[in-house]
Amino acid sequence: MTQVWAANQHCEWLQAAQARLVPAGRTRQVRASAPATALPLPDRPRFRRATCAPPNRPVKGAPTPASVSVLACGVGGLEELCRQLDDRAVAWALLRFQVGGGTFVRTKMVLVHLNGARTPAIQRGLLNARSQEVLKELGDVNASLQVTSGKELTVDYLCQRLIPFFSADHMEYSLQGLKSEYDNMVRASQQRAAEAQMLQEPKSDMAPLPEDERVLSLEEALHEVAEDGLANWVLLDPARLNVYKTGSGGFDQMKEHLAADRVLFGLVRLSFGGSMSRMGCSYHGLTKHVLVHWVGPTVSAVRRGLWGAKCGEVAALVARYCAVAFRQEANSFSDLKLEEIISKLQRLTVVDSMSCDSIAARISLEEYNMARAEEMQRQQKPKPREVPKEKPREPKVLPDLQTAVRMVRDPRGHIDWVLCGLSSPRLPPTPCRSFARAGMVE
Repeated sequence: MTQVWAANQHCEWLQAAQARLVPAGRTRQVRASAPATALPLPDRPRFRRATCAPPNRPVKGAPTPASVSVLACGVGGLEELCRQLDDRAVAWALLRFQVGGGTFVRTKMVLVHLNGARTPAIQRGLLNARSQEVLKELGDVNASLQVTSGKELTVDYLCQRLIPFFSADHMEYSLQGLKSEYDNMVRASQQRAAEAQMLQEPKSDMAPLPEDERVLSLEEALHEVAEDGLANWVLLDPARLNVYKTGSGGFDQMKEHLAADRVLFGLVRLSFGGSMSRMGCSYHGLTKHVLVHWVGPTVSAVRRGLWGAKCGEVAALVARYCAVAFRQEANSFSDLKLEEIISKLQRLTVVDSMSCDSIAARISLEEYNMARAEEMQRQQKPKPREVPKEKPREPKVLPDLQTAVRMVRDPRGHIDWVLCGLSSPRLPPTPCRSFARAGMVE
């Protein structure tokens, strides 16, 4: 039975398949069937080419170039440089080797290339491939050395390599002579660097100020006068209510600082007697505090009334630190006689009947002079030397590469070597990791 295949007009891919099944020159007719439903074709996977990117666009995940940075610098010569070399890294150093002096000075620049023995092979290869970038920053050199650790770099090895270069300059040196010249250069560089540092740093070992010229805050001054501190008097300026003067010379010294054109408030500590024993009874020093309101003879009436109104505020401030026996107003030095102050203290002092001797009898000019002598003796005793606390060292700020190279190349530069390097590069991703990270199918 001959079958005739009729082309199906409802599906293009089925029509094409029927055309391939029917041989040329032969026609098959079939019974018309129901319209066929087109089946959806599965989506073809489209792969992303992770490593094929335009030249101007960087590949995602590829290592970015790092700039050359300064790792360390110093003025201690080759020995100091060797202590900075790490055999787990790749680094480059520029060293100044200088001998002679004056017009006969000769300077040779030496490049030290460190290929750390314990550096991973891939990382070492990636860093060495960029050596030209570092050499371009360091500039021209007279000799170059390649080592795998700091132990290989010695002064003898360096001098042996540099002797031919000095011979070319008609300078004949033996090995020991060249080493001696280099040691002298290192010491001279260290001395210049120390002098420059002393000029920059403020002087911290200055002589201490005399005790009467100390700068005390208001709280510190009042606390010392109120207690048995070094200062025994203080003058306050009512305009700003701060310390005008303070000292440890007693009542007479305070009078010397009373200005004729000022209004001042003074607190003075008067001590009587010392620590002693009489007739089996123990006596201790007696202390009284007197508040002095000084109004200079040349002060105007306006200022006299303006600053005089501060008396209550000053009295309240002093009362927080000590008990004041009385307040003495003075317009001239005749109002401030020590004998009259002591006599007034005697009258105001209550007699203690329980003591071996009256308290009032101990308040006298003789007892005051005795207490002053004992106080001056205590002040003259050498104080135990305080060990200064070691200040934490500030982190050393490294110069930029251009500045460091310029200082090394300068015959009178403050540093004679600089160590630089590149940051450790990341390994390039493998194709498998690229597909896994980026995804194979969009």
